[in-house]
Amino acid sequence: MDLLDIKPYPTGLQVSRNHTLKDFIYDSRAVHDKFYMQFVYQPAIVENIRFLCETLIDPLEHRLGVEFDIVSGYRCKGLDLIEAEPASQMHLHGLAVDIKYFVGIQDLIDQTFHLPFHELFLFHDHIHISAKQQFNEGRLVDYRRK
Repeated sequence: MDLLDIKPYPTGLQVSRNHTLKDFIYDSRAVHDKFYMQFVYQPAIVENIRFLCETLIDPLEHRLGVEFDIVSGYRCKGLDLIEAEPASQMHLHGLAVDIKYFVGIQDLIDQTFHLPFHELFLFHDHIHISAKQQFNEGRLVDYRRK
């Protein structure tokens, strides 16, 4: 790839009812640790983020009556390597998001099971949720007890 061909993400792009692309792309660790590939525009990543929003984020926010505080969305390979999250492979494709707790966790679990999700991982300070275009497993893992 030629340096002249590199384009940044249009971070102001609306990808869901409540979120812009920046919510899913920006990561202060990527800036601090100089993972500049985090910010190189890839159309497939944007489409995957839109799919994730249409499939899970928008329906869950609507059903629960909240707007999620997104901690992490898409991650480039370098940034993903420093994350200690078991499911981070989905982040590499823009098909996963980590959000802070915001409502009763049981309400979130109940509503998620009404949607086509791949993984729902519960951590002490956030949850991880992902979706795939095909073969969603509907897997729930509670890491708070480990």
